[in-house]
Amino acid sequence: MTARTCRSIAVRSLPVLSLLVMLGCNSSGSNSRTLHGTATFPEQVGGGPVANSRFVVLDLNQPGAPVVAQGTSDANGNWSVPEASGLTVAVVFQREDNAQRVRISGLSRPSDSGFDKPLNGQTDIACEAGVSAILQGIISGAEMNKNLILRLEAMTERFVDTTDYRSPAAVSNAALQVRLLVLGR
Repeated sequence: MTARTCRSIAVRSLPVLSLLVMLGCNSSGSNSRTLHGTATFPEQVGGGPVANSRFVVLDLNQPGAPVVAQGTSDANGNWSVPEASGLTVAVVFQREDNAQRVRISGLSRPSDSGFDKPLNGQTDIACEAGVSAILQGIISGAEMNKNLILRLEAMTERFVDTTDYRSPAAVSNAALQVRLLVLGR
């Protein structure tokens, strides 16, 4: 994969407390389409947009998920990733709130599911379930398709109101349960 940039910013390292966009590419040509959406914090942590937050873009299909681009959401929590056609994407916002991490993320395969992706607490749990399955070799980035994303997000609904989004362990536990329910491992 050639390096892609969002808003023409080069990336060399992961910034602390950043918005991460994890990407896996397939070989589907150079069709340039922009993936976009709005990120909103869950009501349990005050709700509202994930505003003015930085993000980086990682290629999940390459060893070590190298950084390939970065950008920033706007004041309303809107974000975008140019040239997203043919990608498998996980968008991850991460901020500190009273010395605790709060993350909002989501999975998308824009060529299958469209180029608009709202992010919230439900998509965050599903995203961790899917990304952890890819990084642990349970599935490949290519297997993360529209139907699997929808199944992960649907199964996650039962955990949304009971998950403490300020606790990485609580989110990881919910994600593991979702992954086991959907993928069986």
